[in-house]
Amino acid sequence: MFACGAIQRATESSCGLIVIDEVGPLELSGKGLMPAVESALASAANLLIVVRSSLREALQKRFPEYGFVVVADLTRSHSKGSRLAASRGHQATAYESSKQGPTT
Repeated sequence: MFACGAIQRATESSCGLIVIDEVGPLELSGKGLMPAVESALASAANLLIVVRSSLREALQKRFPEYGFVVVADLTRSHSKGSRLAASRGHQATAYESSKQGPTT
């Protein structure tokens, strides 16, 4: 799968930031991008993971050792550009790779 390979290459090349858009129901069932997401989480890479607001809790339960930082909740924004994203129910979430609690 192209996306898994791209995430793996980014993890191995020590990118400053890896953006994964998105982790959804397929990944939460252990399929799709999940092997690459797990590899990226285990690395020292900085990650920005997009997840639907409705799935954020499920993702946190799958990876309880990582702290969430909500960067933007597009479901609560009122700007014209964000309404489209909000209609899709996306939320950008960042993980700390240090396996500590949430940052501010």
